[in-house]
Amino acid sequence: MSCLDAEDTWRWKCTTTCNFSFATAWELVRGAGIKFDLADIVLYPFNSPKMSMCLLRAMKGKLLTRAFLKSIRITDNEQCALCSSGQENIQHLSFQCPYSAYIWTLCRLKLGIPGPIRTLQEGANLLKEKFNKKCKSSILAKLTFAAAVWHIWKERNHRIFQLQENHKTMVFRRLYEDVN
Repeated sequence: MSCLDAEDTWRWKCTTTCNFSFATAWELVRGAGIKFDLADIVLYPFNSPKMSMCLLRAMKGKLLTRAFLKSIRITDNEQCALCSSGQENIQHLSFQCPYSAYIWTLCRLKLGIPGPIRTLQEGANLLKEKFNKKCKSSILAKLTFAAAVWHIWKERNHRIFQLQENHKTMVFRRLYEDVN
């Protein structure tokens, strides 16, 4: 008998009380998956899905930066679209670029977060430590973090695809309007 002739069967696992439920079936079908320990910073009900996904892709290193596109031979240009001086990768776009560093500094000052942030993971961990309660300041901090990544990425795309440049204070003003 080949595997094409075999019938699919479902086996539900017995819970501690030996009751079968949709929850046990769901856990069996869904599988154990890899847990993302910063999911409560990136994905939560108050955030815009597009901002959450942009932040998640940035944290996982999956944004299509010029350095990535050069590595797969789609472009030869890997110069940052915002500052025209560095290699455009996720870490540069996030905190090393003078343009985005200015926006992050304003965000950090608004939230009362001390010291510079060097990576997205470091920023997310800092938010997780400092804003671990379900209060308004925690929601505001998470929204600001995701909105900063989104607006920096959006400005980068405007410069590349629409040949439009906005001053960094305008980008921060739009970011602040989205958060409030």
